[in-house]
Amino acid sequence: MPSLLFLTQSTHFKIDKRVFVDLNINLFFDDKTLETMSSICFEDEIIARQELFRALENESFKKYLNDLRNILLALSQKESAVKNAKSECEKYFQFRLLVEEYIHLLDHFSVMVIPSNCYFISCLSNYAEQNLKNYHRFRELLNEYTNIIKIISFFKTTITTKIIHLNIPQNIGASVNDEIKNCAEDLGISISNSLRNFNNLRLTEDFSNAVISVFPNEFNKLSVLKKQAEMLMDLDVLNLKSEIDFYFSVLDLAIKAEKEKNIPHSYPQVATIPKYVVKKAYDITLLAKNIDTIVPNDIDFKKENSVYFLTGANGGGKTTYLRTCAVNLILFLLGCPVFCEADSSSQSEIYPFHAIFTHFPTDEGYEATGRLEEEAKRVNNIVQHATEGVFAFFNESFSGANEDIGEKLTFETATKLKEAGAFALFVTHFNKYNYGSFPILNAVIDKTNENKRTFLIRKSSAMEASYANDILKKYGLDKKTLERKKILAQNTESIL
Repeated sequence: MPSLLFLTQSTHFKIDKRVFVDLNINLFFDDKTLETMSSICFEDEIIARQELFRALENESFKKYLNDLRNILLALSQKESAVKNAKSECEKYFQFRLLVEEYIHLLDHFSVMVIPSNCYFISCLSNYAEQNLKNYHRFRELLNEYTNIIKIISFFKTTITTKIIHLNIPQNIGASVNDEIKNCAEDLGISISNSLRNFNNLRLTEDFSNAVISVFPNEFNKLSVLKKQAEMLMDLDVLNLKSEIDFYFSVLDLAIKAEKEKNIPHSYPQVATIPKYVVKKAYDITLLAKNIDTIVPNDIDFKKENSVYFLTGANGGGKTTYLRTCAVNLILFLLGCPVFCEADSSSQSEIYPFHAIFTHFPTDEGYEATGRLEEEAKRVNNIVQHATEGVFAFFNESFSGANEDIGEKLTFETATKLKEAGAFALFVTHFNKYNYGSFPILNAVIDKTNENKRTFLIRKSSAMEASYANDILKKYGLDKKTLERKKILAQNTESIL
């Protein structure tokens, strides 16, 4: 059974569920899709998925794949009905419906729309071609099976009809239904005018056994035909349903972004050396907050500058930039469209990193140890996995610790990651060390946007960042001074 997601059964790195929560990705996808998204692709799989996403831009192929998804859903429901049958008789009757739906699937395979340059669909086409060889045999089995079912169904209908005529008196000018209703009303029983669907009535086990005992030969024939059909039927095809759901879930998000905020998407090239370069990338998770304007930013991580510190004023878009980098990186590593300028794909290159980590502050999980110890444990776990193919994102890590300790731990962590060849982005307000030799990003006001107070992320040197911090301190706008002012104001209010 081919997959529309993976080219190999090799173990794929699993993204921790906490990452999706940290980055707000969980706001856009259900648990099943998130489970699919937890497995990072290998390089060839990224390219193959990009091909399929591009193919979905063709409306005829998109419709074909969506119809296939609906058929697989119906087939899954028919399989469940067989598995959940309360009696042997019911199981045989439900199995006929399962075979009918499987033939419907084969009919759909016979008219497959095959886009050019799409490896996954080519594999599916080969699979369909192999299964279509059994098409006429399925038709023969269904006809034989149905003829036997008709004999048993006729018997049931005859019994039901006789019971009605034996027990219901006939009056001139009144139909059977009217007579039943009149008798019931005389007894004080209310009768609904809606007709019941007797096809959905389930047989009791005793009645089922009785029917089987009346038609032993017919049920023996059904058993043989059922086994023959089961041998030909490949219900592993149902696995395609969740895989197709993944593509449509991501596609729906891309359509929503373009329709509501005019946010484009693109497919960056796979880089052969460690780098992450994308022009005008967007934080797509801001759609959940209904932000009026989502400002794009460039992303530029290379081997020589693989670890960055991002600093700036509160509310300056630092965490937004981190999510822009992290979410789009994850989407790329899943072979999905990346939310950036469409005409920049030729300039955008991303290395197929094999592991992603995030470290965000949390108010849970440290009741028994303390916040600093819990944060240090999580950070150490990331450092232990640090290699050239790892990318880690830290959002105000150690912010709950003593300032001197927090600064020291943050700087030491960045140094270890750099030495290991890993990539990282630290959002932090620490500045004591002036970030050493690490490159710095600053949140600065976008002067081109006169109507909105929006921020852009720009590179700066350690000296520039230090000077900026000195200016903030001079005018009492640095974090420590603002916190002291806040405490003083609270104390003054309590005295008054």
